[in-house]
Amino acid sequence: MNMKEYTDYMDNISVDNKLHEKIMKRVTQKPAVLAMKKPLAWNRLAPVAACLIMVVAIAAVFGNNAGWFGDKVYAVELDGGTLSFYKTDSLGAGSLDLDFGGDTAGRSLTAEENDLLFSHLSVTSYGIFNTSDNSLLHVESRTGNTKIILSAHDVPITDTMIETNRRNSEVNGVQVSAGYFITRANSKGERSFIYIASFDLNGVQVYVECGGNEDMSDELKTEIASVIETLINSGAPVNIPFVYLLGDKPQQIGRYVTENASVLLYEDNTFALHGPVEISHAPSGTYTIENGVLTLLGAGEQVYMFFVDGDTLVFESGIWLENWVEPGTVLIPSE
Repeated sequence: MNMKEYTDYMDNISVDNKLHEKIMKRVTQKPAVLAMKKPLAWNRLAPVAACLIMVVAIAAVFGNNAGWFGDKVYAVELDGGTLSFYKTDSLGAGSLDLDFGGDTAGRSLTAEENDLLFSHLSVTSYGIFNTSDNSLLHVESRTGNTKIILSAHDVPITDTMIETNRRNSEVNGVQVSAGYFITRANSKGERSFIYIASFDLNGVQVYVECGGNEDMSDELKTEIASVIETLINSGAPVNIPFVYLLGDKPQQIGRYVTENASVLLYEDNTFALHGPVEISHAPSGTYTIENGVLTLLGAGEQVYMFFVDGDTLVFESGIWLENWVEPGTVLIPSE
């Protein structure tokens, strides 16, 4: 069938009036709207919406304060800057069993020695000395709940490496690495809270530790921050150079006398040697103390030797001094 035949066929189709009305009605009728059997229960969706709002809010807070959900950072505002304590994984162990690489002896420090080291703190201290020259190598002190350790730059400050993820804070220009450690609960459910910090002051290694019950954490934080600030503001060790405190300045500094002679030992490792009052010549130079022997090195390769015996010197040899002082003569301290 071609197009013309199809058109002629369609033109010859007739529809009665009844069928025509049904067709037109169906064409012009609007689509039916299905009625809901029950209204939408918005009140049931309210809790879901509230939860979604809460999740969004928590996500926003977490983004700005990640430490709230991870390891908390404890901070103290000091005059010289903000001191921040970060979570650390372990602590240093006791320091008095360290190997100092030589003959040493320990004793409690006197009140005068403590005042020289910590003029702005009330402390008790124990020192480790090199027996060859009585020099001070290592000091462990305590004030309140806080332990303070001072050590030479080439002497280990503890016998355990401190593993931490701490970051540095700056207090009055000094970089301080500070952290905290929380122990496991004991049988009573109690935990200990320990703050630690380490820094360097003009070559002196400084370690500070303060611990107690977890419910005292705020007080402990304030205490250790105050001690750190005092040490930094005072300088360590207070009133004396580092080389004297930790290894170079002998305990024999001062004047030693016998009937016809005297020896003056100065802090800068120089000396002056005097004979009888009528002798104007006074040899001078530098000195060393090794293995309990004081050696004076004067001009022209003059050498004078003394044994260190407690707080006295025992003359051993030296050509010029032997004119007036016999070997074995004891020189005692004098003001």
